[in-house]
Amino acid sequence: MPRTPSSENVSELVTSQINFGMAYIREARSAYESGNTDYAEIARKIAVNSYAAAVRFAGRLQGATEISVAGELSTLETELSDLLLQDQARIQSIA
Repeated sequence: MPRTPSSENVSELVTSQINFGMAYIREARSAYESGNTDYAEIARKIAVNSYAAAVRFAGRLQGATEISVAGELSTLETELSDLLLQDQARIQSIA
C-alpha cells in the first residue's frame, strides 16, 4: 500500500519549490541585466515550473500548514509576475 506523505513533508516540498523558484527569478533578472536573454528565458521557465510544482503540492495541504505556505507562494507569484512584466517591457523596447 503506497504511503501518503505527511503535511510536514508536503510543506517542505512546497517551501523547497518556492526557494528554488525565487533563486531562478534572481538568475533570470541578473541574466536579463547582463544581456544574456537565452539564459534568462531558461531561468524564467524553471521559475515558472517551480511555481507550478509548489501550487500542486500546496493543494495537498490543509489547515494551518496550508496557511503558513500561502504567503510564501503569493510572494513567488508576485515575483514571477514582475519578471514577466519586465520581460514584456524588454521585448517591446526591442520592437
